[in-house]
Amino acid sequence: MDARGTTRRELGCCCLSDGPADGGPAIDSTAADNEVDDVPIDNANVGMGNNSDNLNTSASMNDGDSFQPDIFDPRYWDSLGSKQIDILAQKGPKRDLSIQKDVNDTTGQGLFDVLQDQLKDLDLDIDDVRGQGYDNGSNMEGCKNGVQKKLLDLNPRAFYSACSCHSLNLTLCDMAKTCGKAKDFFGIIQRIYTIFANSTKKWQILKDNITRLTPKSVSATRWESRVESVKAIRLQCADIREALLQVSDIDSDPKTSSEAKGLANNELGEYEFIVAIVIRYEVLYAVNLVSKQLQSKDMLIDVAIEKVQGLIVFFQNYRETGFLEALETAKGIALEMDIGTSFRKRRKIKRKRHFDENPDVPDIATLSPEESFRISYFIPIVDQAISSLTRRFEQYQGYQKMFGFLFTSETLQSLDNESLKSSCDNLEAALEKDGKSDIDANE
Repeated sequence: MDARGTTRRELGCCCLSDGPADGGPAIDSTAADNEVDDVPIDNANVGMGNNSDNLNTSASMNDGDSFQPDIFDPRYWDSLGSKQIDILAQKGPKRDLSIQKDVNDTTGQGLFDVLQDQLKDLDLDIDDVRGQGYDNGSNMEGCKNGVQKKLLDLNPRAFYSACSCHSLNLTLCDMAKTCGKAKDFFGIIQRIYTIFANSTKKWQILKDNITRLTPKSVSATRWESRVESVKAIRLQCADIREALLQVSDIDSDPKTSSEAKGLANNELGEYEFIVAIVIRYEVLYAVNLVSKQLQSKDMLIDVAIEKVQGLIVFFQNYRETGFLEALETAKGIALEMDIGTSFRKRRKIKRKRHFDENPDVPDIATLSPEESFRISYFIPIVDQAISSLTRRFEQYQGYQKMFGFLFTSETLQSLDNESLKSSCDNLEAALEKDGKSDIDANE
C-alpha cells in the first residue's frame, strides 16, 4: 500500500511481437516485472533497459545522417548498415520496459484492465503478445479468472508460463502440509532457534557449543532460507542438544528452562525426530539446488524442463531407497548423541473395521513403529513432491511438444522429413488465430 491507499502490483512480463509493416519480420518486446522505478508512467520515462545503450550506438554510427533509425524497429531493418545488423544479431530484437502502476482493483479483471490500458499507452497491440509470465497468485495465474486466462481468451497465442522457482516453493508448501508431523516440523525448528535468540546470554551458550553453522530463523516465504535453518541443526544435532540442556540448567525462567529441556529430550533426544531431520534436509537440499539453477540469467526452457524432470526422477528413486538411507544416517547421529536408535513404541489403538474395508490391507496401528513412520510420514511427503512437481510443471511439457524440435540444432537435425513436417504443422496450428498463423509450415 502506498500513501494514497492504492495497492501497487507488478504486472509481470508480457512478451510481445510488434506488428511488422509490409509483411516484414516480427520482433519480441519484453515488459520486465522486476526492479521498477518509482516514477509516474508515461512514454517519456519508461526505462529501456540495456538496449537503450544500443539505441545510442546506432545513432552514433550515422552522425552525418539527418534521420537516425531505431535498429530495433522492424520497419527499418532493410536500411541498416552492417555494424547495426551485428548489434541487432548480438543483442536480439527486444526492449526491456520497467513499469510501475498504481492499482486499486487487485482482482484478475482489475489487473487485466490495467494491463490492457498500459499496452494501449505504449501503442502495443494485444494480439501481438506471444508470451506472459507472472507470480503464482490466483489473481494472476488463475485458470478461470486470472490475468493469464483473460489474456488467453483474447489472444490464444499469448502462451503463459508460471515462475518456475515460485512453483518449486509451492511444491515445498504442498509437502509441508501432507500430515500433522510434517506441519509441526518447522514449528519445532523455529522453537529451537527462538530459545537461543531470546537473549544474548543464551545465544552465547549456543556459540560456545557450535563450531560451524549458526541456526537461522524459519522464514514464512523464503523457502531457500529454510534449507539453512534445517542444515544448521542437521549437521550439529549433538552440539545444539547440549546447548539446550545447558540453557535448561542455568536459566532462571521456569518456562524457558522447561521448554529447552523438552526440546532436548523429546525432539532432539528422539530417534524419530532425527530421522525426520535427515529426510527433510535431503528433500530441501535437492529442491534448492534445482531452484538456484533455474534462477540463472541464461536459463532456457529446455534446460529447465530437464532439471525439473531430473528432480522428479530423484524423488522417484528416493521413494524406493531414501528411507533406509535416512535410517542409517540417523543411527550414526543418534549414536554420537548417545540416544536410542529405535522408534518409540506407542499404545495400539483397536479400531473397528467397516464393512467396506479391505481385510487384506494391514491396519497401520498393527505395523511396527518404523514402518508406521515410513507410511504416515516419509511416503506422503515424497509422493506429494512427485505429484506437485508433475502437476505444476505439466505446462512445460506441452511447450516442449510444441517447440521442442527447435530447442537445439541437434534435435532439429535428428528429425526425418516426415517428423519435421508434422512438428511444423503442429507449431503452425499453435500460432494460429482467426485463420491466420505466424508461420507457414510449408516454408
